[in-house]
Parts: sequence; structure tokens; C-alpha cells
Amino acid sequence: MNEVELLGTAPRARPYFGWRIVLALFLCTLALFGVSIYSFIVLAHPLGAEYGWSATQTGAAVSAMWFAAPMALLSGPLIRRFNPWHIIFAGLLMQAAGFAMLPLISSIESLYLLRLMMGIGKVTLVIAVPIIVTRWFSRRFATAMAIIWAGGSAGGFIMAPATDALLQAFGWRTAAAVIAAAMVAVVILIALLARGPSSPAALGLAPDGVPPSAGDGAPRGSVPEDAAALDWRAALGHVRLWVAIPMLLSVMGIGMASIAVLTQEQLVLESAGIASSLAATFLGLTAVGSLTGSASIGLLLDRAPARWSGLLIASAIFVGLLAFAGIQTNGSAGLALIAAISCGYAFGAGEVLWITLTKRQFGTAAFAMTYGGWYFALQIGYAAGGGVAGWGYERFGAMGFIGLVAIMYLPAALFSLTLRGARIQPGKES
Repeated sequence: MNEVELLGTAPRARPYFGWRIVLALFLCTLALFGVSIYSFIVLAHPLGAEYGWSATQTGAAVSAMWFAAPMALLSGPLIRRFNPWHIIFAGLLMQAAGFAMLPLISSIESLYLLRLMMGIGKVTLVIAVPIIVTRWFSRRFATAMAIIWAGGSAGGFIMAPATDALLQAFGWRTAAAVIAAAMVAVVILIALLARGPSSPAALGLAPDGVPPSAGDGAPRGSVPEDAAALDWRAALGHVRLWVAIPMLLSVMGIGMASIAVLTQEQLVLESAGIASSLAATFLGLTAVGSLTGSASIGLLLDRAPARWSGLLIASAIFVGLLAFAGIQTNGSAGLALIAAISCGYAFGAGEVLWITLTKRQFGTAAFAMTYGGWYFALQIGYAAGGGVAGWGYERFGAMGFIGLVAIMYLPAALFSLTLRGARIQPGKES
């Protein structure tokens, strides 16, 4: 009789290692988006002021990362050739290198090239994240991705004020150097967190941490480590163009709508008589809504057919847009709060919904390729949304702009209700 039997207690089960992977990837997105977008935006103004660059030039430098969007279409070959974790570490180190080299930049053309390099690191990192998640999760894939994706919004909350504090205390050059060093430290921390088994099969488990089905030679529903090495023709066999093309157009619309709201929200609120400082606060609350949406929608996606998530998200975006329209007549701060939170929730939750729908529609085997297409479409939407939004606001005013955003999001709202997206049943890949 062993000690456990004598004491009458069972050994405590260890937490599933997959959730440690989720924590590591959460830190990846927090660092990536917090630094590459929010920290850079904070430093761009003093950088431009020192060298005499216009707001248009520095704004274009912020957007220059999106010219790396075609890299997303190379996701399949990259994942087949390289370890996804190596891609992630390379992407983070490229952000660190970008900030380390920032004090050496003296021309706007050099800054554009630097941002393009950072964009390549960003895109390659983002396409590797869900590939790792598919190894560890099946039925809980949406929940895991929702937590990880929330890291991007959390990065904004942390890095924007932190970067501003560094800027005020030390100037932009030292701030950039400190951020670069911090990124290297984060890479080391993430590597330590991710160190361990490379898949559930190494632990004798199936994805989600459940025991393998009796009689199976491998955990049921597991994703072999070389799944990304599938032949391109086999992967293409999973993709139906009559479904893929409307999905890509829907995702472009989501990207355009979200960037349109973020770039013009302050102007829309100020045009209704809301003070600029209060309008800036509501813009920050849009990010709060986005964090809430991306962090929470996975629970619903994993427990109910995806059309219910689609309906919730569509309701949130149109409630938010109606609130924006109502503000134009009475300048209500209460409506502004509803508009900011509702639209932010829809944008954050919508990205997680469409990542999940992409995986469920075309399967795990083709996911490295189909996710690359998804991310490429989203980046195209981001790149186009700002310019279209500015044109719409100048040409049609606040109410016309609100209607234009509604049109941008309408294909995604309608198509998400028609796609096959039932929850994953035990032992099946939906």
C-alpha cells in the first residue's frame, strides 16, 4: 500500500499545459500590439517634430506596417519550413530591433523602411499564433484564441501610458532604447513559459487536455506536429471558393469599419458638441469594449452555434452606430458611452469570431493557409479604412459617415448568420 492509499487522497492533477501556452501567447500579442502600434504612435509625434515631418508623413509611417500584409499569404510555406515558436520570437525581436534603430533614423524614407521591417515581423508572428493553438485546443479553440487576442488591447492600455511616461522622463531616444530592451526581456520570459512538451500527444493527452479515446493509436482530434507540412494541393481541397470569397470580403469590411470608427470617432463626437477631452476618453473606452469583446466571445463560441455569436456582434455594432447617430441630435454623453462600448465590443469579438469560423469552415489541415488569407484580408481592410473614412466624413458629414460604416459591416453581419458554425462536438472537428 503506497502513501497515497494510506492517506486516502488522490494526487492533485496538474493544470493543462495548453493554458500555459495561452499565457505565453497572450504576452506575445500584448507586447506586439502594445509596442508596434501604441508605443510607436506615442513616439511618432516628438520624432516628427524634431525632424520637421508633417502629420501626414508620420501618420503614413504608422500605417506603413500594413504594406507587409502580403506576407500573410506566405503563411503556409513559412509554417511548413519553420517552427512556429521560432517565427514568433523572430517577430518580437524585429520589433525590438526597430525601436533600437529608431534613434539612428534621420529621414522619413528610412523610417518607412524601418516600419516595413516591423510590419513583416508583426505579420509573421500573428500568422504563427493560431497554428500553435490548434495543437493544444479543439473544442476550446475559440476560448483560447479570445484570451490571446485580448492581449492586443491590453498592450494598448499598458504601453501607451508607459511609453508616454518614459517619453516625459527621458526623451524619445532613451524611451525607444528602454522599450527595445524590455522586448528582449519579454522574449526570454515567453520562451521560459513555452518551454516543455510540444503538443498534447507528448503528455499522452488529446487537445483540450482530455484523455485520448480508448482504442485510438493517437489522441482523437489531435493535430500532428507536422500537420502544417501538408501538400498545398491537399490543403486547397479543403477550401470552397464560393464560401471563401464572401468570407474574405466580410473580413475586409470588418477591418475597414473598425479603423473608420477609430480614426473618426473623436471628430464625430466633437461635431455633436462633446468636448475634445471627453471625446478622447470615449475613444479609450472603445478599446475597453474591444478588450471585453475579444476576451469573452470565446466562451459563447465554444458553447453554442456560431450564429448566436454573429447575432450578438451584429446587434452590438448596429446599436453602437445608432447611438452615434443619436448623439448628433442631443450630444448625450450617455449615448456616447453606449456607442463607444458597443462598437468596441463588436470589433474585438468580431475578429475572434471570424478566426474561429475560418478554422471550422476549412478545417485544421488547411488552417495555416486559410488563416493567412483571413489576416491578409483584415490588413487590407485596415489599410483602406482610414482613407475611406476620411473621405466619407468630409463628403457626407457625420450622419453619412455613420451610414457608410454600417454598409462596411453589413456583409459580415449577414454572412456570419448563414455560415456553418455549430459548436464542436466531442471527438469532431467542426
